Amino acid sequence: VPRLWARADMSVTLAPGAGGELTWRSGSPTCLLLLVKGPDRLGPQEIVDGRDPRPVSRIVRLRRRPRESGIERASREADVERRQALLTFAVVGGGPTGVETAGALAELIRLVIRKDYPQMDLKDVRVLLLESTGHLMESYPDGLRTATFDLLSRKHVEIWLNTRLADYDGERMTLADGRQIPARTLIWTAGVRAADLTDGLGLPQGPSARLIAGSTLQLAGHPEVFLVGDAAYLADKQGKP
Repeated sequence: VPRLWARADMSVTLAPGAGGELTWRSGSPTCLLLLVKGPDRLGPQEIVDGRDPRPVSRIVRLRRRPRESGIERASREADVERRQALLTFAVVGGGPTGVETAGALAELIRLVIRKDYPQMDLKDVRVLLLESTGHLMESYPDGLRTATFDLLSRKHVEIWLNTRLADYDGERMTLADGRQIPARTLIWTAGVRAADLTDGLGLPQGPSARLIAGSTLQLAGHPEVFLVGDAAYLADKQGKP
């Protein structure tokens, strides 16, 4: 049973009870439980994760990747297929993070890195942005989505809508329709799922294993339990998150 929070005069445990009920105990009758559990990333493991760019080491690694693992190696690669794979950079997820990442990557390659490799024809470089729905920035107004699409297109980002990643082995992407695309760099920005803790509580779950919360972020049937962050799924009156 995971212990979520403890204090010298108080102890709280959370566990699935008989019949899938949520049970918890506290040494204080006035205690409220705040469930704040970090997420797990969705998708294959062989991915440079762009979801959480806060650590400096991750930022540096993401910025160096196109140069050191892509352009530099491609400049010495004689095999045409392997060279193209090294020059293909895929970003999965067309939300704000994916859009920003794809645009910045295209600018980095064509405006900065190309100065270091004047002998290379960077027309072979491909920056792909994969989105499983029919729009980039799905929750944003139509005008902003259209402007985003046009801006990325001018930066030579290839935008693939209604395209879902099924698998990635570190060398090629396998799409849901069976197509395989060689790519040595794939950056995941398509979201996260709630931590495994939510799977074992026997409670109703929304998309990505999040626990369904009410308008006050309280757990249905357990007003003393509040859900915050990636553990919570909150829908509006139209049923949209």
